[in-house]
Amino acid sequence: MRLAKQLIDATFADRIFFCNSGAEANEAALKLARKYAHDRFGSEKSGIVAFKNAFHGRTLFTVSAGGQPAYSQDFCAAAAADSARHL
Repeated sequence: MRLAKQLIDATFADRIFFCNSGAEANEAALKLARKYAHDRFGSEKSGIVAFKNAFHGRTLFTVSAGGQPAYSQDFCAAAAADSARHL
């Protein structure tokens, strides 16, 4: 709790979300961005943009966002992958 308070006091943030790994942080950021866009612009604006063949982590959403079928095809990750536009 002390670290969270120090981070809040030193930054613009009013809340802190701690993660165990970069993959969890990326997944949380993707979900937060989608929720924000959905709430602000509606369901048709809740997609994400990601680089094709990029590595974002090993969670279900992050491997789907990376656009690498070899890592996501056997995990039924179509919902996350379908919402991503790959560059």
